[in-house]
Amino acid sequence: MTTTEREVTAAGAWRRRLVAAGLLLAALGCGTVAGSRGPSAARPTPAWIAYPEATVAAVKNPHNYLGSELCQKCHTGPEGGLRSDPVTLCKDCHPQRHGNHPVEIVQKKPSPELPYGPGGKILCHTCHDQHDMRAQKKGLRARFNDLCMKCHLQH
Repeated sequence: MTTTEREVTAAGAWRRRLVAAGLLLAALGCGTVAGSRGPSAARPTPAWIAYPEATVAAVKNPHNYLGSELCQKCHTGPEGGLRSDPVTLCKDCHPQRHGNHPVEIVQKKPSPELPYGPGGKILCHTCHDQHDMRAQKKGLRARFNDLCMKCHLQH
């Protein structure tokens, strides 16, 4: 077996272990968005703090409000229900700009490492971890090129 073949075999084994770990973590983590939070599911759920609706409406960055996430901007309560569909929630603050990846389309070969919407639809949280915007630049689930390669293997 060549070095390249060993690397491919090792990567496949690593990927299977990662998927198994991700499924376990998803079962334990936040189930509000397409049933999974993805790789960061091991983080503890922050305490729910109820703020007046006027305060919530005025917040520009719910990912970092008073040093924490403002759950109430997107969720209806501590049980985790969403105020609207995930893409609408994101677009309320982040309008689609040139160069952004399209969302709400079906990924033909979905990566088992990423969360998708119903039917394999790409959603904002497929690439961005809305619950951990600090781990990677722009809240990506992995480094930019590494993330792209999860679905676009031909590049």
